[in-house]
Order: sequence, then C-alpha cells, then structure tokens
Amino acid sequence: MREIRSVIISDLKMAACSSNGEFSGQFSIENDSDSSDFGDSDSDEEQTIDDNIYGYPNDVEGRNFAENDEDIDSVGSDFDSDDNQNVYMNEVSEIAFVNEDTVGQVFISNERDDASTDTRTTSNPPRPRKRRRVTTGTQNQARRLQQQQQPQFIWNQNNPNNIVPEFHLRPGPTRVWGGESSPTICFQLFWDDALFEFLREMTNKNAEKKRADNPDKHKSPWRPITSVGEMKAFIGVCVAMGILKLPDLHDYWQKTYRLFEIGQWNEHMSRERFKGIMRYLKFCDEEIDKPQPRDGQDPSPDKLYKVRRFLDKLLPKYDQEWVSHQWLAIDEQMIPFRGRVGFRQFVANKPSRFGIKVLAMADGNNGYILRQQIYTGRNVEQGTPEVGLGARVVLDLTAGYQDKNYILVTDNFYTSPILAQKLLARGIDCLGTVKANNKHFPKDLIFPQKPKPARGSGSWRSCQKILAVSWYDNKPVYFLSTVHSPEHSRDTPQEQREVRRRSKGGAASVPCPPLLHDYNKYMCGIDRADQNNRYYSVGRKCKRWPPRVVFHQLETSINNAFIIYKATQAGKRLTSKEFRMTLATHLMSGYIANNNIPVARRRVNANLEPRLQNVGPHIPVIGPSRVCAVCSARLSHEYKNEKRPRPARSIIRCETCDVHLCLNSNSNCFSVWHRQQKLF
Repeated sequence: MREIRSVIISDLKMAACSSNGEFSGQFSIENDSDSSDFGDSDSDEEQTIDDNIYGYPNDVEGRNFAENDEDIDSVGSDFDSDDNQNVYMNEVSEIAFVNEDTVGQVFISNERDDASTDTRTTSNPPRPRKRRRVTTGTQNQARRLQQQQQPQFIWNQNNPNNIVPEFHLRPGPTRVWGGESSPTICFQLFWDDALFEFLREMTNKNAEKKRADNPDKHKSPWRPITSVGEMKAFIGVCVAMGILKLPDLHDYWQKTYRLFEIGQWNEHMSRERFKGIMRYLKFCDEEIDKPQPRDGQDPSPDKLYKVRRFLDKLLPKYDQEWVSHQWLAIDEQMIPFRGRVGFRQFVANKPSRFGIKVLAMADGNNGYILRQQIYTGRNVEQGTPEVGLGARVVLDLTAGYQDKNYILVTDNFYTSPILAQKLLARGIDCLGTVKANNKHFPKDLIFPQKPKPARGSGSWRSCQKILAVSWYDNKPVYFLSTVHSPEHSRDTPQEQREVRRRSKGGAASVPCPPLLHDYNKYMCGIDRADQNNRYYSVGRKCKRWPPRVVFHQLETSINNAFIIYKATQAGKRLTSKEFRMTLATHLMSGYIANNNIPVARRRVNANLEPRLQNVGPHIPVIGPSRVCAVCSARLSHEYKNEKRPRPARSIIRCETCDVHLCLNSNSNCFSVWHRQQKLF
C-alpha cells in the first residue's frame, strides 16, 4: 500500500510540474552577473566566509551578525514544499524566456530517470531533497532590470592613446593662512568649541538620566561637566594615552612605583573623574535621535543613530578644509571592535579582523581623508535590494567631484567596466585592479592555469577609452584604466619599464605595464592614514561601539590636522609624535581641576638629594653673580682631562638649595637642577 501511495504521489507531482512548465527534470541556473559587484578589497579573504553578498559575515561559529532576518538576501527552501515549489517553478519559467546575456545560462534537461522513481520502496527510502538558495521575485526583477540596462562591451586591439588630463585646481588647505599654523589651530578646524559643547551636553544628559533611572547601580560620586575646557582636557588625556601606552588605565595615575609615575596628570583630571566621563560619554539624545514608529509602521532602520548627529557635524568639515590632489583613492578601514553590534564585519587578513568597516576616500598623495561611509549593511529602499555595492559606494563618495579631471584609484572590490563607464560620464577617470571573473572583462586576457605563464608577460584590449590589461607577476593581475596607454612611450626611462622582484637566483627586473607605477604610488592613500593612526592610537578598550566610532574620527581628525599643519608651516615642522604631544598639552592646559580634587604631592624619598625631593619653596631670588652649578658640572663632564672654558655665571639663586643657576631665554638650568637626578 505504501508503495502504491508513493507512486501516486510521484505521478501527481509530475503532473503539476508539466502543467506549470510542460517539462520536467533537473534545473541548474548559473548567474555570474554579481561577480563584479561584490567581493573583498584586498584579496579573496571574504570569499572564504559563508555569508551573504551584502556584507553580513558569519563568525567562526556560524552565527550571523545581522540584526534581523530582513538583512539576509536569500534563504534556503525545501523543494518538497508546495509553496516553495511554486516560487521556484515560477522563477525558472521567467528565466527561461530571458536572453542568456542578461541573466545567465539556463541548462534544462528533459530526460527523466525513471529507474530512480521505480526503485523508491520502503526498504530504500528516498533521499531528502537538497535545500536550494532561491531569490525573491523583487530581487530577480531588480537584477534583470539592471542587467538589461547594462551596455555591451566590444573589446579590440585599438590603442586608446589615453593621457593624464591637466589638473587646474590648487591642492591644499581651502583657507588663507596669514601666518604659521599650530597643532591646536589645525585641530580646531574639525573639533571646534561647538562640537565639544555638544559632547558636554549629551554626556551630562545621559548621566542625569541613568542616575535617575537606576540609582542603585550608579552610586559613585558625579558632578556635571560645567565647562568646555574640561571636555577638552578629557580628549587631551585620550590623545596623551595614545602616545604613552600602559597596560592598565590605573597605571596612568599610580603613585606606588615612583619609577613608573607620570607626573602632573592629576592636576588636570583625576582618575575617577576620567572614568566617570568615559562611563557616561554619549553622542546622542535617545528621546530625539532614536527612530520612532509612525502610523503603526516600523521606523527607518538608521543603525547609526547613536552617532548620527556627531558625524553630521564632523564629517563635512574634512571635505571643506582641503582641496585634494588629482589622484584620489577609495579603500576600506577597520575600526577594531569585538563587542555586540549588528553590522560588525570580519576580514581574515586585516590586522584587526573583527570590527566596523569604514569606506573612505582619501587624497592619494598624502592620505588626507576626504569622505567616509560607515558600512551598516545593504541599502534597502522600498523593498528593492541593493545591486552593485562597490559601484554605489564609489558614486556616493565621488559626488561633487565631477568634471574636474580627478583620477580615482580603486581595488578589485570596486573596479568594473560598468563603473569605469559611469565615472567617465561624470568626468572622472579611473585606474584599478579588477577581478578575473568580472562579467564584462575580456575573457581572452585571462591567463590559463597550465602552463604557467612567464613572469612579466601580459596583453591588453580596449573598448573606446577603457583599457584592460593583464599582467603576470607572481600571480595573474588584471587592470582597468582610462588614463594610460597599453605601451611605454619611446622617452620612458628603462627603470620605469621594469620592476624589481625577488627570485631564487636573486633580484631580477620584470617588465611591467605603464599603469603599474601609478597604481602602486596612489593606491596607498588610505594605508598611509591607517599607518599614522596605528602608531599612536587613541582608542581605549570599550564594550560600546559608539565610543569606538568617535575615537576613530578623533584619529582621522588628528591625521588631517597634521597634514594641514605640514602644508601651512613654513619653518621647522614638528614630527607626528611631537604634533600629538603639543596638541595634548594644549588641550589639557586650558583646564585645572577643582580644589575639591586632591592634587597628589610628591613623596619624600630619603635616598634622594634635597634638590629632587621638591620639599619646601624652591623660589629663585636675585643675588650676587656666581658660577652656575649646572654649567660647571656640564663643563667638568665634557672636559675631563683638558683645560675647560669658564662656566657661565648667574645672579639667580635657589633660596632652598643655595646654588646659583641660569634662568634666561637661552638656558634654564634652574629646571634641570630640580628635575634631573643625574646631571651629566
């Protein structure tokens, strides 16, 4: 009976299939149209992750970080289900009548394996159907509409004769500087008093609300931040912590081990005050900024509402204060973060594998960050899925740079012939690497796996102004460019025709295409900014993601301010470390802690000389001219067995130590005497 029932059910399913499409069998649908739109920025690291193409990765345990199921582009379905079966058959019937250049290839097999049907008995139960990943009708329609609008590229061997266009803008700061700049002035271009006032207001409001809602949890003493100067001192302490890195927060204020003691910090901000501000640090007003449901519908999913107002105040200033050079670079940044957030990303070969992804555009010459976008997932508007993430990001970041002869450099996550065509329509040239499986890239340029090509070999094709180049280094590399020619000119030096590569026999010269040097030179704009920030990172360990985003913007602002400082400083310039030290000093010096915060006094050590114990008033007084004690000790050290010159004399005497010391614009021996344990 069971055998008869299975045969009847099988015949019914066959009849349903034949009524829908009048054919049966196995269907295999291949669609490679999305291969050019999605991928990773550096290599194939994200392809190894079983995640959706819109950027929601799974962690090592297979959990997805998306906040809801709507962020997943496709779901697995059981083919035995009637509803899912109808959806799948409708999808197949639609695809079967579309041109394969638009959608992909459709393979239909009309042959039926009757033997497999006849052998389904109780002793041999049927295998469970494999779950198929299908797309919804809305997604299918969006992709077909986009692919139908995509142009067809006809590649040939006509030399496009591209040249780098003339650039008429004056790169550098937008403001006219009357004199030399300073670190504080450059930093205030981005973090002005209005921004500090916003942070102070939001922090005070957050502290008041939390302490009122849960007084048992918030029992520590707290007083509101009364001035902008105290908020600046807090930021200055964070910048100083990035220069002087210690394993624990308490180590910055410890007094137990005098060898590791950091002086003068407590005069500006105590440890408990710093921890209190960090605890209640806030960048939004939950009652105002949090999206509220309207008319019984869900609010707009602004996942960055906790930092939205802060970003709206800060990010436009980056672009306003600097005119970029001709070459622009778009790449990704990672904000290290392992806490809980719906848009956390995973990139395998990054220094910080887990974190928040930031898509940034920078000046290719110096790494000045011009624009940023924090990636929170696919952009869904009115139920239409996002198609072409890379192209969408590039077009958004380059808005306003049209028709100015800018050249954009991108990696294979963004580059495609379609994007190059769209940028040309906007008056922007481009250069970048491209994936080999891109739908519109010429297939005759793809290197075969065997035999292995010779190092330095390559070829090229062109489609109007778009140049496609293949080059074999230690692995195949593919380029697209709209500003380069395929061959070197006659006056090109020999060193620019080749690159040095290591080999088993030693260093060797490898022929390279003309565009390679420009790509290596200007693509590292974002990497330069990351390198500068990594040396003196101001970010502290935090369980909340908004402070991590704000600290990243603080690092970006300091990097941009340093670039403006170098461009406006005519004389001797400070190094990056000196720039940050000066900035932190100025931010903290504008605020002195209240009298109710005890100022730590230096402990008296019997093993130290009285001059170093800082006990008693070390007041300089005027007296008769005598030999300076520090200058005399320095000359005795430098001229041990030789005749030494006469040491300097001074009328300044320390009343406590009873020694004469230089104290003028040229030398400050008074400070050396009371701070340096071993003079020379």
